[in-house]
Amino acid sequence: MTIVFASNNKEKIKEVKSILSDFNVLSLSDIGFADHINESGITFSENSFIKAKTVSLVTSYPVLADDSGLSCEALGGLPGVHSKRFSKEGTSLSNNLLLLDKLKEKTNRNASFICSMTFIYKDKIINEEAKVNGIITKDFRGPRNFGYDPLFLIPKFNKTLAELGPIVKNKLSHRALALNKIKGKIYEILSL
Repeated sequence: MTIVFASNNKEKIKEVKSILSDFNVLSLSDIGFADHINESGITFSENSFIKAKTVSLVTSYPVLADDSGLSCEALGGLPGVHSKRFSKEGTSLSNNLLLLDKLKEKTNRNASFICSMTFIYKDKIINEEAKVNGIITKDFRGPRNFGYDPLFLIPKFNKTLAELGPIVKNKLSHRALALNKIKGKIYEILSL
């Protein structure tokens, strides 16, 4: 069965493909979708629904979309839904550097990664959300290749998500948890 994951983010697509390995997972570019999606929601759930709904209007395939990001207690939930565009440049490096700067005087470094997943197929709509708690480190640890992973420490392992690597990360990340919560419901709907 084919499913469209409403993203062109290669790292996210890899993660989704590894968890939904029974499906042929297509990206937005695979279906020729190049329009801008206006993520105007104020919550992760609203934004994941906007993405899924927008893409579902142009394809007959089932659509799965996520919106996820980092929420820091000391920053009142920031960067939140603006995690990807936190800094002016919007790159992983600039976002991480801005986060470190904003937290440099803070003693509370508690944070959560939150992911909301929305699945739409015909008249069926499902949404699931998951959260992983951690601590923001004071410096980069591990490869700097994806989002806030090199700063997000999982206390149980005393390692950042970047240090844990993709196999472990795909078992405990916010996206993995949300995907695993929604996966069974997707199977139920698509088996009808």
